[in-house]
Amino acid sequence: MQRIPLILVCLIAVLGLAWLFFAPRPEVALRRGITVLALSAYGKLAVGNADGRVALLDIGSPAPVIEVRRDGPALNDLRFSSDGKTLLVAARDVWSWQNGTLSRITKDQRNYGCIRYSTDGKRVFWSTGNGEIEARSTESMGLIWRNCCSTVYGDLAVSPDGETLASAGHEPRLWRTSDGEMQQSLLPYKNFTFRPILYSRLGDRIWLGSQDGSVWDVKFALRSPAAPHYIDSIAELPGGWLAFGAAENPIRLWQPETGLSGILSEAIPSSNLVSNLGSGQSGDLVFGNRNGEIEVWSINPRKRLSRRPVL
Repeated sequence: MQRIPLILVCLIAVLGLAWLFFAPRPEVALRRGITVLALSAYGKLAVGNADGRVALLDIGSPAPVIEVRRDGPALNDLRFSSDGKTLLVAARDVWSWQNGTLSRITKDQRNYGCIRYSTDGKRVFWSTGNGEIEARSTESMGLIWRNCCSTVYGDLAVSPDGETLASAGHEPRLWRTSDGEMQQSLLPYKNFTFRPILYSRLGDRIWLGSQDGSVWDVKFALRSPAAPHYIDSIAELPGGWLAFGAAENPIRLWQPETGLSGILSEAIPSSNLVSNLGSGQSGDLVFGNRNGEIEVWSINPRKRLSRRPVL
């Protein structure tokens, strides 16, 4: 009779260990958060999370979300073509979503990073895990040129006139899009690392997001008030405002012309799961949060316009 309690104790212990092993963990729930997004010129939005899932939706429409990719390695970037018909997905390889079909472009698993299309849509530029920049034809995906070790940890940006490609990283530089020839270094020193880089819509200014938590205006040698963390992303907004996000912090605003700065909302964090900020044709700010939702905000007045679960 004394064995029965012992058996029960052992059974309870085994069930307890099984529950601890198989129960959902907090970090798994966090992986639902949106880590990267892309906004097309036609209002279509692509979002992805750390599980490798990608979804498409119309930002101003209640139409159902379309699942593009269900699982896979963590995503690095998403980018629409200029006509909005093709979506490129950067992960260990580059994938293309077109006409309802997902196809693999590269097969060398070089951990592809930032993707940018040329202004005319005839070329695409992307970075690799070892810091290379490649230019390829969008028609054939054939290689046009490649530069080695140019943009480790940094993003890319194409000038509005299509003639220049800017790269961030340890040494931000400008490249000629036609042949990859380096034109100039953007800064005279290498004391900081920059991840996001953005041309103004007019092409007369370049902004960099620094590891010191500030946004740098290259043309006028201006720096925004610093956030406590590395800048993840920058977006240009109406009225000369910039929005920038830093991990675990609210989204900050800065107007370089006047030096004015502020916070979009204390209640809305720009978590480390938000990779990209996008501004639509109306000038509203679009971003993802850690709960797998898309939020749309107005800058004037500063208020949330919508919030929608996606992933």
